[in-house]
Amino acid sequence: MGYRYAVIGSGRQGVAAAYDIAKFGEAEEVILVDINAAVAEAGAKRINKLLNRQIATAIQADAGNAEQLMSILNGV
Repeated sequence: MGYRYAVIGSGRQGVAAAYDIAKFGEAEEVILVDINAAVAEAGAKRINKLLNRQIATAIQADAGNAEQLMSILNGV
C-alpha cells in the first residue's frame, strides 16, 4: 500500500516536487492543489504522462483558506 501526498502550489517547483514524490515516494496518489484549476490540471496531466500512469489528481483551492485546506489534507 502506498502513501497519499498533497502538494500545495502547482507551479514549476510544485510539479517537480509532486513528480519526485510520485516516482520515488511509494505514492498511491499525489494531489496537486492550486488556486488556478487549469494550472493544477496541467500539472497533474504532465506527471501522469511522464510516469505513464494515473497517479496525480488536481484540486482547485485557496491556500489562504485554512478550512478548505484541512478538508483536502484529511488523510494525506
